[in-house]
Amino acid sequence: MKTGILALAAAAVVGVSTSVHALDINVGNIIPPGGNAQQADLRASTDLLMFSTGSGLNRSMSAADISTLSAIASSYSGSVVVLAINTAAGTSILAFSNTAFTINNFAGSAATAGYSTGGMNVIDNGTGGLLGFGGPSANTGLYGFAMVGLDDWSTGSMNLSKGSTSNVKFLAWNSIGNNWDVSNTGSYAANGTLEFNFQVLPVPAPALLAGAGLLGAGVIRRRMKRN
Repeated sequence: MKTGILALAAAAVVGVSTSVHALDINVGNIIPPGGNAQQADLRASTDLLMFSTGSGLNRSMSAADISTLSAIASSYSGSVVVLAINTAAGTSILAFSNTAFTINNFAGSAATAGYSTGGMNVIDNGTGGLLGFGGPSANTGLYGFAMVGLDDWSTGSMNLSKGSTSNVKFLAWNSIGNNWDVSNTGSYAANGTLEFNFQVLPVPAPALLAGAGLLGAGVIRRRMKRN
């Protein structure tokens, strides 16, 4: 009887740990460099002030949004920066730079809108997501685009053209240092393009996972004593 109760308690803790989570965007098949598929795990930061204005599928970034992203882009001058942020408009994946580049095409299976500095075409894909393309235009020195409203497990892709940029930096949020770390640097192909796929993944909260592990260890110890 006690074993059954402990097992149920362990299951309950595991159930909580999978429903309370952070968000991580796994970027796969970064092609090139070298024609080899590479991976990047983009732990999302949180800024609930971003993307809080506008309506429709194709929205303009506010001056505050542009200022926030310009500060990040300045640390990676000459590169396209790709990262994820939990925003007022939901989980968002962004591509931006302080120099010109083009998004040949993008897709998001559950994206609800696009925010940009201008120059983008955003289209409903007919199944609850978005498609589009364009060359982000400059606004106060920033060229940028964001797909927003991505759900857990939603997927998508982007194909970038080099323009004036030198490479693509995939950044992950470091919650301990409160800064962005480079997860992967992608080099453009000989024709000046780079493409990647992504998926939004739920990440169990570490403290809850630790609790589940401790509870499971307690159950094992009790069984060992009984034997």
